[in-house]
Amino acid sequence: MNPSSSEKTLVWFATAVMLAQIATYPQLFFFNPFASELSFGFQVVQLFVILAWPVQLVVWPLLYNLLSARVVISARIFKVLALVWPFSIILVQLGVLLVFGVSGLSYLLSKPIFILSDIVIPILYFRLASRIQN
Repeated sequence: MNPSSSEKTLVWFATAVMLAQIATYPQLFFFNPFASELSFGFQVVQLFVILAWPVQLVVWPLLYNLLSARVVISARIFKVLALVWPFSIILVQLGVLLVFGVSGLSYLLSKPIFILSDIVIPILYFRLASRIQN
């Protein structure tokens, strides 16, 4: 599959959205999860988030653009990578619910830009992955 120019533009837009979020809220992306006094399990979940956002920011778009060079990459890999970030967010939200007894989803209302990175972009990436024919 050779991605169309509009698909490439969407992927680059998604990357720009993630970069803007990281620049605006660096404390949400760069932190030491083991510096908190939360349980070790929750710290591990936070570590997974720290490892997951670069997948959405760099790995997925880079691999997708390699398709233009006729590099063969399994659609299954793209689908798994598209779900890494939202899965990490779900784990954190479950952790917040279990540790603090409250839903942490209010950030989507107070900072709606995160709707793009946490919901829309993963859906876009998954849909684009579904178009890849191997």
